Amino acid sequence: LADAVENIDIGGPAMLRSAAKNFARVAVATDPSQYAELLASLEANDGQLSAATRFAFSVAAFNRVAQYDAAISNYLSAVTATDADVPARAEYPAQMNSTFVKVMDLRYGENPHQSGAFYRDLYPVPGTLATFQQLQGKELSYNNLADADAAWECVRQFDAPACVIVKHANPCGVAV
Repeated sequence: LADAVENIDIGGPAMLRSAAKNFARVAVATDPSQYAELLASLEANDGQLSAATRFAFSVAAFNRVAQYDAAISNYLSAVTATDADVPARAEYPAQMNSTFVKVMDLRYGENPHQSGAFYRDLYPVPGTLATFQQLQGKELSYNNLADADAAWECVRQFDAPACVIVKHANPCGVAV
């Protein structure tokens, strides 16, 4: 625990927060994957960045710091304080933080008069609905996603190719 606490960075996140807060005058890049976009924007605008670009980089910086803080919180929440010098790991953490990324807006939510969006975990499990790609058709609704998830959970139970018909997340027919 002492090593983990010693390795918690304070200055780096503070600098990122400071730069992100000052997005009106500063751009902050937190990942090498942002460099190409940053350079292209500078080249296209005579060495200047638009307010929208600076704001987008600011949001990305705050998200990066939030993920870092969540990782620290998740680790420490799984430690049980004891009177001994060596704390014990809890079987289950007292608190768990997750980060979700918006995949798409939905045609509508659970009911047609509601809006909705589909989010996935930042690090989705392979082979889940969060990693699927729609190849054709109109925008999906919440009910379409619920049906797709139910269909996938049904057909993946079979080793041989299978087909399932689903209505309102209930399998109506299955063929192998």
